Amino acid sequence: MQPSSYSSDNAKIGYVVNLLRGKASDWATALWQANSPVLQSFDSFIAEMKKVFDHPVQGQEAVKRLLDLRQGSQSVAAYSVDFRILAAASGWDSLALKGIFYKGLAEKIKDELSLRDEPDSLDSLISLAIRIDNRLRERQRERGTLMPKLAQPASASPPLPLSFAPTPHSPPPVALPSVSEEPMQLGRAKLSPSRREASENAGLPRPGSLSSAKQRPPSLPPHRPYDCPIDLLPGASLPTSRLYNLSRPEREAMEKYISESLAAGLIRPSSSPLGAGFFFVEKKDKTLRPVHRLPWVK
Repeated sequence: MQPSSYSSDNAKIGYVVNLLRGKASDWATALWQANSPVLQSFDSFIAEMKKVFDHPVQGQEAVKRLLDLRQGSQSVAAYSVDFRILAAASGWDSLALKGIFYKGLAEKIKDELSLRDEPDSLDSLISLAIRIDNRLRERQRERGTLMPKLAQPASASPPLPLSFAPTPHSPPPVALPSVSEEPMQLGRAKLSPSRREASENAGLPRPGSLSSAKQRPPSLPPHRPYDCPIDLLPGASLPTSRLYNLSRPEREAMEKYISESLAAGLIRPSSSPLGAGFFFVEKKDKTLRPVHRLPWVK
């Protein structure tokens, strides 16, 4: 504000009032309409505004708010701003503030920090926590993009069965296959006895059975004469992959998946420099299901 641009205190006050918003604007408007004596001097107007709105948190009040401060659902960056404001008024040293900042973090951030070396200062702890939080939020957005959930209307009801009255020209009814027959057969061609016996010996569930949707196969299916290879294009550039930090639940799910798959013979160790994307999808029971993303294999 340049004093030379305003010839009187009344002009200065009017300029400040035009900049106010919300409750401050309502307060100044009420003073203006009542022709309050506070408006006779710019200095008295500023002093009155400070008395009404300027209540800095200091001393014990700042300490109390600092101890009660929690990250909650907000980002670590937003939490750190509130923390630094209260920390500046508390007068505590960096070591004590470092412990209080860690205590107020969300549990998922603490889990990630436990997997890393302890930062040596408050600034390095805040910087590391912000990077971890940003990465976790990015992974959450990636999971939402890769696996969108289709919302169903709440008022949706199952379709009603249709019934038709027979007419004199109606064709004779067609006999549907009984439930006891083998389901999920293309062209209604049954499996030969030898193939059925090979599948049962391998421990594979029958096609269409309920167990095939809930249980993982104990081993790879036997080779067939019609196995389809994946041929690489000569001279094509090899795909590249990125490395991501994993949270503790994701790491535990990955290690369990690898150990079980190695024991079952579904995968084997490899020294290939190539890799494939590996992410996780949360199931209904809150456990994580590993998923491979191979966009270049069509």
